[in-house]
Amino acid sequence: MIGKDGHGPARLRPYTQRSLVPLLALASGTSAANIYYSQSILGLIARSFDVSGAMAASAVAAAQFGYLMGLVFLVQPAGRTAPIWAYLMRQGASLSWST
Repeated sequence: MIGKDGHGPARLRPYTQRSLVPLLALASGTSAANIYYSQSILGLIARSFDVSGAMAASAVAAAQFGYLMGLVFLVQPAGRTAPIWAYLMRQGASLSWST
């Protein structure tokens, strides 16, 4: 795609509706907070699944570690420094590995 001046590629500006931003912020905050809420109910989790407290705590720690790995490997650091196809391939590979 050629730019308006006839030279070089045209730059596409990302478009996001302003009304969508609060919804996305709420969704991301809720999903991040969701993995930390379980710390306060470890005793209930252990009794509900009939496991020890240490086993329930290790499950919560594994969920938090998985969230960290998602941030490290799936979220592109520093914006779009890498090509988008590499990001999509990395995300697809990790999601297919996890299922």
